[in-house]
Amino acid sequence: MLRRTALAATVLTATASLLAGCGGGSSGGGSANTSNDSSLSPQAELTSAVQALGNASTLTATVKLGADGSQLLSFVKAQDKSAKLTSAQASEIAGISLSFEVAAPSGEKLSQLTGLTDEGAANISVSEGSKSLVTIRSVNKTLYLQADLKDVLNDLGQAATYRQMTAAAGQLPGFLGALVQGKWVSLPLSTLKSLSGSLGAVTSATPDAAKSHQFLSAIEGLLTKDVTVTRTSSGSTDNLTLTANLRTLAGDVTSTFATLVPGAGAALGSADVSSAPNKNVTLDAMVTNGALSSLSFDLGQIAKSGNGTLPLDLAFAQSGAAITAPSGATAVDLSTLTSLLGSFGGGGI
Repeated sequence: MLRRTALAATVLTATASLLAGCGGGSSGGGSANTSNDSSLSPQAELTSAVQALGNASTLTATVKLGADGSQLLSFVKAQDKSAKLTSAQASEIAGISLSFEVAAPSGEKLSQLTGLTDEGAANISVSEGSKSLVTIRSVNKTLYLQADLKDVLNDLGQAATYRQMTAAAGQLPGFLGALVQGKWVSLPLSTLKSLSGSLGAVTSATPDAAKSHQFLSAIEGLLTKDVTVTRTSSGSTDNLTLTANLRTLAGDVTSTFATLVPGAGAALGSADVSSAPNKNVTLDAMVTNGALSSLSFDLGQIAKSGNGTLPLDLAFAQSGAAITAPSGATAVDLSTLTSLLGSFGGGGI
C-alpha cells in the first residue's frame, strides 16, 4: 500500500515541481525581436536560438500533430490496414494539443531565475481544438487542477462511466465531487511536498524556479549533443536541419529527463533504448527573430511502413496569457487524499 501511495505522491510532486519550478510571475510578456544571425555556423545559430528563449519573461510551448484527421487516418491505415481508427476518432486526435506556459516575475527574464520564488506561475493544458480537457496550474506555490471528465470519458467511449460518477458525486469527498463536475481543485505545494516526504518517496523535489533555466539548457543539450546541424534556408526565418542517430538520441532523451524530472529516474530506469532502430533521423528547426520558433519531427521516419508522413510539431512563443489563480477552487482534504491513495489495490503492499 505504501509503495502505491508513494508512487502517486511522486507523480504529483514531479508535476508540481516542473510547474512551479519553471516560472515566476503571472503575466504574459516577451522579449525584444532580434534578427537571425546566419553568419554563425548552423550549430552556433541553433545554440544561440535556444538560449534566446530564456531572454523572454514568458514562454509557451505547444505540441500537436501537423496533420488533419484525414491525413492521420491515411497514415495509420498505411501502417496497419486492419486498424479500427474511425474518421471521427482521427479528427479528435488530430485536434489535440498540449500547451506548457511558464512566466517569470514582473521585470525578470526566465534565464534570471535562480531560486525559489513566491510568485511562481506555470500552466499545462491539454486541449481539443478550443476546448480545454485537462489543466494543471501553479500560482503562488499552490497547485490547481481542472478536468472536463465528461468530454474526456466520452471521447474514450466511457460515457456510462461518467454518468455513474456523476450519480455518485454527492457521496464523494468535496474535492472529488468538484473534480467530477469539472470544477477547480487546489493543493498547496508545501502540503504535497510534506505528503511525499512523510512517505520517503520524494525528499528533494523542492519546486525551484531555476528549473526553467535547466529546462532550456536540457533542450539545448539534446539539440546539440550527438547531432549534426545544417542550414537549409535563411531569411526572416532560418531553417536548420538536425540529423542524429535514433538509438543515440533515445539514450540522450532518457538520461536527460531522468536527471531533470524528480522521480523520473525510476520510471525511465527500465527503458531499453537498445531496442530503438540504429538509423539516422532528421528534425527541422525554425529560427525567427533570433530565437527558436519551432521544431518538427516526421513520425513517418520511425513508422513500420515507409509510406506517408506525420509531422509532430513543437512551437515556441515568447508570450502567453496571464496565469492567475482560478477563483472558487475546492481545497483538497489531505486526510481523505491519503486514505484514497492508500486504498488503491485493495490495501495491498
